[in-house]
Amino acid sequence: MARSTTQNPTPKSSSTSRRKETNKPRNQSLTREEQESLIPDEKQVDAAVEFLKQKETDNLLQIRDVGKYLLDTFYQGDISLYRSKTRTQGSHAFNLICKRCNEINQIGWRERMLRNSIELYAEYMNDHRPWMDKISMSHQISLLPVKDQMKRDKLANKAADATPENPYSRNDLNHDIRVWRQEQKQQEAGTTDSTRHSVEDWKNRIKKRLEAQLNEAAEQLSPTEMDNLFNQVIEVVRAIQKTETLTNPQL
Repeated sequence: MARSTTQNPTPKSSSTSRRKETNKPRNQSLTREEQESLIPDEKQVDAAVEFLKQKETDNLLQIRDVGKYLLDTFYQGDISLYRSKTRTQGSHAFNLICKRCNEINQIGWRERMLRNSIELYAEYMNDHRPWMDKISMSHQISLLPVKDQMKRDKLANKAADATPENPYSRNDLNHDIRVWRQEQKQQEAGTTDSTRHSVEDWKNRIKKRLEAQLNEAAEQLSPTEMDNLFNQVIEVVRAIQKTETLTNPQL
C-alpha cells in the first residue's frame, strides 16, 4: 500500500484566524471577547463537511487524507496542538463538524472516526512503520492506545504475518492487548508490593537495632545522655511512620 498523495482542497484562512486561541483550561469560563474570537469559520466548516461527503470511512488511504485535511485546516498541521487542551478556533470548528456529521444521515463519519483519522495520519507521517502498509485499518485503530512501541510492533507484525490458514483477527488483537494490559497492571502491583516489603524489612531491622542500643545504653549513659538518645529515637520512629504512610496511603 503506497502513501496517499491526494491533494486536499484545504480552505484558505487568514493568519489572524489561525492564531486565535486561549490558554485557559477547557473547564474555565471565557470572557465574551475570548468567546467571540473562538467562533468557528462557517465557510471552513461547510467546506469540511462537503469534503467528508466525498470520502469513504472504510478506505485507509482516504481516512488518512481526512486526517491530513482536518489537521492542516484546523490545527495548523500540529498534532500536539490537536492533542492539547488549548481551546482554539480550530478545535471549536472541529466540534461543530462532528455535530454536523451526526445530523446528516448520509455521512458515515462520526467523531470517533474523525479523531482516529487524525491519529492514523499523524502516526503514519511521523513514525512510519512497514506494517502500516500491510495490516487493516481496524487493526491499526486498535493499536492506537498502545504506546509501548516494542509491543505495538510485535502485535502489528503478528497481524501482518497472518494468513488464511493462520488468521489474526481484530478480536484476536484486542484480546492480546487486554492480556498485555492486565500483565502490566500485575507487574506494577508486584513492584509496589516489593517496595512495601523491602521497607517493612528495613523498618524491622531498625527497630530491633534501636531496642538493643537502648537496652545497652541504659546501663552506660547518664540521665541527660539518655534523654538526648531518646529524642533521636523519636525522630527515627517518626521517619519510619512517614515511610509507612507513603508506602501504604490507607494507614
